[in-house]
Amino acid sequence: MGSFSIGPGRKEAFGIVKFSAEKLLDLMFPANIYCVCCGDTMDSSRVHGLCDKCAQKLDWLPDDPFHAVLDNFAFDSVTACCRYGFYVRQIMNKLKLGGEGYIAEGLGRLMGERLRLEEIVGKERKQIDGGELPLKIVTCVPMHRDKLKKRGYNQAELLARAAAKELGLPYADLLIKQKATASMRGSDAQTRRGLLTDSFTLAKDAEDRIRDKHIILVDDVMTTGSTADVCARLLRSGGAARVDVLCFAVSGSPSAGAEETADFEFPGPEDEEDFEFPDFAFQEKDI
Repeated sequence: MGSFSIGPGRKEAFGIVKFSAEKLLDLMFPANIYCVCCGDTMDSSRVHGLCDKCAQKLDWLPDDPFHAVLDNFAFDSVTACCRYGFYVRQIMNKLKLGGEGYIAEGLGRLMGERLRLEEIVGKERKQIDGGELPLKIVTCVPMHRDKLKKRGYNQAELLARAAAKELGLPYADLLIKQKATASMRGSDAQTRRGLLTDSFTLAKDAEDRIRDKHIILVDDVMTTGSTADVCARLLRSGGAARVDVLCFAVSGSPSAGAEETADFEFPGPEDEEDFEFPDFAFQEKDI
């Protein structure tokens, strides 16, 4: 039987059909007219998906929340947009549990813009230790195939791809989660590291792609930094010259591993899919 191939004309036609379908979906379900946090309508020019009220209520972070304890980790820095709390939880609930993967496009763009503010990323090559940064590659913290099948997508990958697009950098799947992990809610950093032992591995041919490269590792929320640390150690072992972490939010203290609380205890961000959320009415006041 002869092999099937798609000629240039058919490829172009398929491309036009795909483009038209995407444009039609954009018209039917515009992504930026409802706030990803409170759900209210807003000006479609708010490209990150946040209305002005909710944007003002997020606890934005100006500096690396891990800077004081970086010597304990294999990654070189952490860039986070904000601190995990009530309002971030509303967003993550929709992104991770509500099937609203489109939210990642605006958030990932915001993460890319935030990272661009740091000296480690920019159009100009920066000098580090007397030399230029190597080529940058964006990757994400992987999801186990069973959870991926259940959810339908890895929110960290969606964020990473959107951030890479914003930064004009290539994206690559460099890590695989080969072993599912038990719930880590309430666990300290040492316990988490133990649970994560042998959970991840480098993807096929990853070493050839990451040798002497600068890797930007993306996740949605960081708690103790244990997961990012395990991933960074793998990337380092494969020859990466530098690993910087980019996430939307950080939760709790990297040294103590405590999760942030407000008037009630939040479920850990890694374990929200195993938690039955009460039906909170959205509150306009700060918690």
